[in-house]
Parts: sequence; structure tokens; C-alpha cells
Amino acid sequence: MAGGHAYLVTEVISNFNDLHVGDLAFLAVAIGMNDSAGAHCVHCFAMARQFGHKLAPQNMRTKASLTESLNDLHALRLRKQARNVRGVNNVGLMDIDPQRITVPVLHCPMGLVDKVLTVFKEWTIFECELLPLEAGTTREAQHVALANLKAAQTTLLHEQQGAAKTKASATQAKEARIIAKDLEKKIRDAYEEMAKRHCAKLQSLSQDFDVTFRANNINKEHCHGGKCNGVNCIRIVDKAQALWAEFKALHKQKKLA
Repeated sequence: MAGGHAYLVTEVISNFNDLHVGDLAFLAVAIGMNDSAGAHCVHCFAMARQFGHKLAPQNMRTKASLTESLNDLHALRLRKQARNVRGVNNVGLMDIDPQRITVPVLHCPMGLVDKVLTVFKEWTIFECELLPLEAGTTREAQHVALANLKAAQTTLLHEQQGAAKTKASATQAKEARIIAKDLEKKIRDAYEEMAKRHCAKLQSLSQDFDVTFRANNINKEHCHGGKCNGVNCIRIVDKAQALWAEFKALHKQKKLA
């Protein structure tokens, strides 16, 4: 009661969830996983090749597991070189529970649009562009090299999990993976350079598509790694139907030319 008036107090917020929202790379640094966001999950122990697999509760990261991984890293560094343990390589900048990390809402459409644009670019290059004849042979070699690399990675993982009969077999598997990886990269770089030179030509379909993007006020930002930022990603989603109609017309026109 104040001044003859009665005031009713209503609880508006009953609980703070204490979620940590931010760029994934920054959050990785915040919990002690510097530059590891692309290779290790910040929520669990999965590595990049395991992303998308089913999670087990015992494989989830916790504050305690972060400390344990850092301690293991220090112990390994006393005996040999080790860059990280489960992605942890430093003391965290903040006292953050990995399970309280959440992805910014804007990053979801950005990630989805980026994947769509990657597939769209591959489709444009592989199916629409009139690449040099040697591109077909190089692409087939790339597929073979990639299959060999995956096989080498599987063998190495099998050996590292204790199936190796001798240390020599594990070393041999590691060397085979390195050779396969180097060969795959060499062939991939050669193919991408060939496609890049072709797509840089004014008469390429990729150039026409970029003109269409710019005409719709959609730009690839140099400060964003040459990709579309959040604003541009939203514009692509909003104008997807109109953009596809223009792309379809350009494709048909190129086929008739």
C-alpha cells in the first residue's frame, strides 16, 4: 500500500537459462578449443568425419571433460608433440558449460543457404558449363582418389582402435593415408583450377548467374570469405522463386546457343 493505492507484483521471469549464444569459432575459443570448431564438435567428442552420427550421452562434453582433456594434453606434451586432446588445446576464456551453448538463429539459414549454393555451384560447373574435354577425365580421377582416401582413413581408424597386430602395420596405414590425401588434394586442386579459369570467362554460365544475383541486390562479401552474409542469405531465400526462374532461362538460352 502506497499513497492509498494497492500494487500487485507479478513474477515475469521465473528462471534464467543462462545460454551462451555467439559465433561458433568464438565459443570454441571461449571453452579452450582454439581453431578447433571445424574439426571437433563443441558439444560432444565427435570429430568432423563423425558429424551427423548418433550421439551417446557419455560422449557429451562437460566442464569436467574440458579440464580432463587439457590435463591429458599437458601430459602428452611432456613426452611428445600433441596439438590437442579431443579438440581442447588451451585454457578457456570463460567459465562456460558446453551444454549451455546454442547456435545463433541467423546462422541456421546462413548454413543452409551456403550448402545450397555449394551444391548449386557444383551442378552449374559439372552439368551446365562447357568445360574442356580433359575436365571429364580429371573429375573421374578425383572420384577414384577420393574413394581411395576414404578407404585409407577407414583402415587407419581401424588400426588406431587397437586392431593392428604390429606397430609397423599402424605406421603403414598412416603413410598410406598421407599418400592418398596428398594425391586427392593434387587432383582436386587441378580440377578446381580448371573450373575456376573457365568460370572466369565472360561467356560462362557462372558469370551470368553472378550478374543475376547482383541485379537482385545479392552480393558475395569479401569480408565474409567470398560468401553471402546473413542479409544476403535471407534475400536469396525471399527471392528464391524469382531467382530460379531467371537461372532456368539463362540455362535454356545457353543450351540453345
